[in-house]
Order: sequence, then structure tokens, then C-alpha cells
Amino acid sequence: MSQVAYMVIFGFLNILDAWTTWQVLRFGGKEVNPELRLLFTKFGLRIGLAIAKIGVVLVVWLLMYKHVLNEDILIWMNFGYLGLVANNMYQLMKQKEIVNNNQ
Repeated sequence: MSQVAYMVIFGFLNILDAWTTWQVLRFGGKEVNPELRLLFTKFGLRIGLAIAKIGVVLVVWLLMYKHVLNEDILIWMNFGYLGLVANNMYQLMKQKEIVNNNQ
């Protein structure tokens, strides 16, 4: 696969991470990343997520463009974000179950 394909996957996983984070927080979950909590407090959830996700994708794209990151590192980063999305989905299912049990 090419670097472009890995970057597209990285961008897509960041979109999924943002959406699943949004959903978890919407159903009463808590953000465990202190930097993101600070962004959410300062700018609100929507703007904070946008800043974080756009920032991460732009920094990674710049590092790939400058040949600081190679494809192998980006592949491992994609696996990491896949794990984040999977964890968010697990947390979302738990939060929905809690909400449904309280109704």
C-alpha cells in the first residue's frame, strides 16, 4: 500500500475516533485524556474535537511529507487508532447499557 492510502486510513480512523468519543461523552462517559479534557473545557466538545483531530492529522501528514515518519510507523499508528476506536465502541455499549438500565 502507498503512504497516501495509509494517510487516508489514518484520517478515517481519526474521524471514527472523534465520532465515537462524541457518542461516549453524550451518553455520560468521561474523557480520560487530560489534554482533551482541557480542550473541551476551553472550547467545547465540538470545537475541541475538531482542533484535536485536525491537528493530529495535519502534524502526521507534515511528518510523513518531511520523511520523519515512514510507512511502518504510520501502520502502527493506524493499529493504535483502531484500538482507540474499538475501546470507544466498548465504552459506548457500556454507557448505553447503563442509560437503558436506569430508565
